[in-house]
This record gives sequence, C-alpha cells and structure tokens, in this order.
Amino acid sequence: MKIQWLNYKKEQPFMFHYKYSNNTEYPFNSVYIGKRNSNIEDYTKQLDLLYPNGHTITELKKKDLLELIPFIPPIKHSFYHKLKVNRQNN
Repeated sequence: MKIQWLNYKKEQPFMFHYKYSNNTEYPFNSVYIGKRNSNIEDYTKQLDLLYPNGHTITELKKKDLLELIPFIPPIKHSFYHKLKVNRQNN
C-alpha cells in the first residue's frame, strides 16, 4: 500500500524495482520473484509447432462455424472460410 513507483526492466525478467516515494533522488529497492535455480534460457527457448501443417476440424464443425458468419466481423471471414477439414472423421 505504501509503494509509489514500480519499475520493470526487460533485461531482468524476474526482478522488479520499487520506491516508497515519487522523488527521483531516492534509490529503487528490488525484489527477485523467480526461482532460485532458474535459468532464463529455459523460458526463452523456441518450441516446435504442435501442428506444423495446420490443424483440421470436421466438416460438421466447419458448417456450424460458417452458419455463425453473420455474427463475425467481415475482416475475419476469410479465416473461417479457409479452415482445413478432416474428411476422415465425419
């Protein structure tokens, strides 16, 4: 309740800095909120795509979605029309 100024730096993702005053002359205190033995590389590595060729839906699901097109903004219509259909699971 007494904190007046919060500061977050992208270079220190698990630490935030705070002050009890808005005065620029006072230094920031800091709190580390990460795990003790955590490594930043564990949180920034790239994951493989779960569906690299796209995920498919059934024809009935696509039909139901296309019936709702009047309620969807026109700019999003092409997304629903381009959905891939899995013809094996009908």
